[in-house]
Amino acid sequence: MQALIAAGYTVYAVNPLQASRYRERLAVSGAKSDAADAHMLADMVRTDSHQLRPISGDTADAEAVKVVTRAHKTLIWERTRTTQRLRHALLDYFPAALLAFDDLDAPDTLELLAKAPEPVAAAKLTTTQISAALKCARRRNIPDKTTKIQAVLRAKHLSRPPAVTAAYAVSVRALVAMLVTLNEQVNFLHGQVDAFWPASRR
Repeated sequence: MQALIAAGYTVYAVNPLQASRYRERLAVSGAKSDAADAHMLADMVRTDSHQLRPISGDTADAEAVKVVTRAHKTLIWERTRTTQRLRHALLDYFPAALLAFDDLDAPDTLELLAKAPEPVAAAKLTTTQISAALKCARRRNIPDKTTKIQAVLRAKHLSRPPAVTAAYAVSVRALVAMLVTLNEQVNFLHGQVDAFWPASRR
């Protein structure tokens, strides 16, 4: 549609109810087909264009904002889907991580899961490593959160066979890497939405 408008064509918005009533005026049977509908719409524009509303094309600024916001929204949806895949994987072999970390797509969680994507390695995380990740993510009440995370990760939990755990750890590392990239690009596009937004509308 935007391409037609940009090429100089006048495009009219036709309400489906308008089209249905116009079709009834032309054909008693009310039968529908693509060819008949195309002919009907062309005839409708020819005879009743004064009752239709022409669609005005977006400005270049508005079109740019739409492109960037659509990409931003798509990446947010992809991050949500990837986070759910990570949650399901952890639930299968490392449920303690779900108890230790509140936000699976948060930077501190991703940093610690990248360092220790399986229970044995996670139990060996030091208070220094945990608190450093929390500090980098600008968390509050770091000492208490560090103690809680370490306690949960070091508690006794049911485990899967080593080979299964290792396989899950590999997949979790990949999901973590994807989420790190998605976080970066979501933040980047968030800034770009503001950059492309027309100054007159800010």
